[in-house]
Amino acid sequence: MHMSFEDQLALPCYSDFDEFSRVVLSYDKTKSLEAVLMLGLRCSNLSQAFALAYRCALQSLLPQLNQSQWAAMCVTESQGNHPRNIQAHINQDGSVTGEKSFVTMAGLAEQLLVIAKAQGEQKDDLRPVLKAVLVDYQQAGVSVAQMPAMKMLSDIPHGILTLNNAACDILTGDGYSDYSKLFRVLEDAHILMAASSFILNQAYRAGQVDVVAKALAMVGLLNGIPLVSNPWVHLQLAQGFDQFLQLCEMFEQELPKYNGAVSDAWFVDKKLFSIASGARKMRTEKALHWVAAKSRGEV
Repeated sequence: MHMSFEDQLALPCYSDFDEFSRVVLSYDKTKSLEAVLMLGLRCSNLSQAFALAYRCALQSLLPQLNQSQWAAMCVTESQGNHPRNIQAHINQDGSVTGEKSFVTMAGLAEQLLVIAKAQGEQKDDLRPVLKAVLVDYQQAGVSVAQMPAMKMLSDIPHGILTLNNAACDILTGDGYSDYSKLFRVLEDAHILMAASSFILNQAYRAGQVDVVAKALAMVGLLNGIPLVSNPWVHLQLAQGFDQFLQLCEMFEQELPKYNGAVSDAWFVDKKLFSIASGARKMRTEKALHWVAAKSRGEV
């Protein structure tokens, strides 16, 4: 039975990543944003908040995932993550072969959502037809080479994934639009919720009620965002990021009153929020143009 908002705040923050992991993997993540909010109220740092957001965004994308296991989205290759750069491919026998150069949660994730191209197929613009396949890490055709820990989000492992005729389940839909592209939107929404919940919990424990109030407003905004990818949602998320940056500024003004470890880690890990900012800006600009054209009856 899930605890209430206040019950979560009455509990101590997770003592380490292992305790955090046990709680996340035992929690029902069907209502993914709600799970992020509740579990974020005990996160000790942004590493935990990010891992929580990442896992719950994947559950939202693929509800059939085993909730008691970590999972990973595997897209990026040595040449990048644009559809034309994807070389991982589905073999004639339905297995998958290829290499992913930067996999978040590599080594912990037992479920791998891999974007690969369908052999011999391409779209009118010469882009390959991409599919999403679900791969079980525990098999002979799958290996991971761990990468050195990053300074930012140091608790989060990354690695290089190699697939050699690995058995997989080929999922319905387009691997790019229905999985890779949609996941970026879901990830943004869940990261905003997780980071806002983290700030709320730290501010509450430090008695900074003005920051708590601002964080609650942020949580309320995010609860109303539908988990789909369309221009309206892109604009909502853009406004969400703007308001979140205001929350961060207020939070940082009060950080000298917090635990020193929280303050030190925050300024290292907050670089997370600038990752993929260019892609978010592009989505926002496209959404603004679409809405303007829509208002003129042009689309």
